[in-house]
Amino acid sequence: MSRTKKSIKNILSSILFFAIGIILSFFSRTLFIHSLGQELVGLNTTISNLVGILNLAELGIYSAVSFLLYKPLYEKDIATILTIIALYKKIYRNIGIFLLFTSLIIIPLLPYLITDEKVVWYYPILTFLVMMIGSLSNYFFNYRQILLWANQEGYKATFIIEGTAKIKLILQILCVLFIERNVYLYWLLAEFLMHIFQILLLEWCVKRNFEWLSDNIINQDLFYSLRNDIYRTIRRIFFYRLSNVVIEHISPLFVYIYINLSVVTIYMNYLLLAKLLGQLSRFINSSVIASIGHLIAEKNITQEKIIFYQFSSIKIFLGSLFSLGFWFESTNLISLIFGGNFILPNIEVFLFSLLVFMMTIRDISETFLFVRGIYDDIFAPIVEMIIYLFFTIGLGYLYEINGIILGIIASYTFILIWKPWYLKQRLEFLDMRKYIKIIVKGIILIIVCYIIHTYQRLYILDNLLPHFTIIKLILDSMLLILITFILFFLFEKNFKYSILKILVEVTKYFEFNKRL
Repeated sequence: MSRTKKSIKNILSSILFFAIGIILSFFSRTLFIHSLGQELVGLNTTISNLVGILNLAELGIYSAVSFLLYKPLYEKDIATILTIIALYKKIYRNIGIFLLFTSLIIIPLLPYLITDEKVVWYYPILTFLVMMIGSLSNYFFNYRQILLWANQEGYKATFIIEGTAKIKLILQILCVLFIERNVYLYWLLAEFLMHIFQILLLEWCVKRNFEWLSDNIINQDLFYSLRNDIYRTIRRIFFYRLSNVVIEHISPLFVYIYINLSVVTIYMNYLLLAKLLGQLSRFINSSVIASIGHLIAEKNITQEKIIFYQFSSIKIFLGSLFSLGFWFESTNLISLIFGGNFILPNIEVFLFSLLVFMMTIRDISETFLFVRGIYDDIFAPIVEMIIYLFFTIGLGYLYEINGIILGIIASYTFILIWKPWYLKQRLEFLDMRKYIKIIVKGIILIIVCYIIHTYQRLYILDNLLPHFTIIKLILDSMLLILITFILFFLFEKNFKYSILKILVEVTKYFEFNKRL
């Protein structure tokens, strides 16, 4: 199967689960808020972010090992692959043990750290235990799934991980609907059981796809040589991981510190939508990153140059679509699902929309740097983190949620300026003028999309459907997608060529399956 076909398969599986995830996430969250209460949902969010911070201990080892696997997988060098996986296992086991002991220290402190009178004192402990079990499983059991992603077969892991996550949500919904006493305990039990089920399925999938896989170290000299290379890379990646964890997981904690758990829930409704859009963007990234890695292993500079500009145009299209969709639809969607008491003012929605755009396009340059194992600019994540903390602490204190979002935007602005320039220094084929032209054209197209869609809403859709309903929401979203797609297809040639290439590969794929 070609790189493009594998990428398409990865992307299609990601989009499928993304669509299912949106429906289930918001429906379940609505049900959980009304049945469990804002405090318990806020507790779950807070503990989830605490566990995310602890996962900083991963240090970016996954990225370092993925980079090392592309070449041996492309060359089918089994001895090297087994050696890399053996080293990966050893490092991950050590991290898992460290996290286990850290968790044992944190557990007794949780009732004192989370003191909401509406939350039973042992609920934070049980929530933390269940979430840590899910996190630790990656270090002790499911570490070998990295082979699926590095071999462009991430769609198989996606089906298992996302599939079990959706089944878990369905079980939790059933708990809330049909159990009257100790609902939250059964809710946690469903989470625990699906973690176990996911562990077993992933292990089965890896063994089925890589029957030659074993724990034997084929080449001791290579093992120690690779260990030194990985440790050097980890020391650089650590700062990227630290910055990502701080920015992604600390903002809800600042909301809790500056306001309360109830406002955390309102904030997280919007952040959940933003993260779902970010998740789709990351799914697309993870679907193509292995293809880029294999392309680099082939040393095909001409093709890599073409892919870079096409990838950039697709990410800018997605950023435009996601940010406009967030601005036009998020408040209506949240009001429809959660009620009028759970909406934010327009200024916060605008800031979230801007954040969604920046979140989507920031990894254009990072993807092509990281897939080559380039992590030399360690000062960049440090500066990003300092900017975030400085603005979030100061502006968060003064302007609460607005200030917290502005802190993230300020840190992203630095990265969006620095990374393309740094990529240009490392990759001679990058034409900065062409890249900036794609960005500027994308911003112009966003403005045009905004004007056209605002016009059709005011003078067409609102006249046809004056009252807001789910049908109007779906129709409005479809029109926004259509307008954005047509404009980018007509005026951005890199996007146009990407779509035509995808359509050709999809047609070939279905014709091949039809012959079978």
